[in-house]
Amino acid sequence: MSRFSHLFSSLGRLRRSRGFGVHSPFAFRFVLNVMCQKHGYYAYKTIEHLHFYATRLARHKPWRSDVMPLCEAKALFRIVNYYNPSHLLHLGSTAGLSVAVTALPSSKSRHLLYVPGAECTDMLTSCADRVDKERNMAAVAKHYTQIIAESSEKPFVTIDLKEAEPQAEAVVRHAVDSGGVIVFCNTAKGSESLRLSDMCRQYARRGMWFGNHHVGVMVANPKLPRQDFMLWL
Repeated sequence: MSRFSHLFSSLGRLRRSRGFGVHSPFAFRFVLNVMCQKHGYYAYKTIEHLHFYATRLARHKPWRSDVMPLCEAKALFRIVNYYNPSHLLHLGSTAGLSVAVTALPSSKSRHLLYVPGAECTDMLTSCADRVDKERNMAAVAKHYTQIIAESSEKPFVTIDLKEAEPQAEAVVRHAVDSGGVIVFCNTAKGSESLRLSDMCRQYARRGMWFGNHHVGVMVANPKLPRQDFMLWL
């Protein structure tokens, strides 16, 4: 999106972030109470420390600019805190930040992490006993599908990928078809996350997408009409 288009859409995003023009009861609550909630949370100080540490870790890495902004990290925490999933699948996690943040709402949550290449996951020390890392996407996706089927849960997936991952499309489609929640991180960088977010929005026939030019959240509840909400986070 050009700078002019970005600025032109700002007013509409700001209005929707305050609930104006959001007529679905679920969307209205989700926008005001989760995506754009301004009140402090108990974990914000911890998230600020994690983000600072992740930024320092990434300073001399090829992906140093790919650590999600602090506001995204806090929004991710609020989304996980709202849904409180027991099992989460992570496709990529720059410096391990998204996994560390999503592990905060519940000390009992379990996390499956696909780690592409030599990605750093030094952030995961505090929750290492709850995180299973895998370098084969097909294997981790199959494992997560089995867990979801056995637990009767809805999928909860975070995606923070920079390089192309064709197999990730199947994961996104499965999560959508199963009525799950998918969070796309770092979508402003021309990344794989952005491509998968766009693919998801085109693929889904029901459900709602919330986000901006940096993060996107697909709530694929089949009871919801297909709508997109561009917000100001």
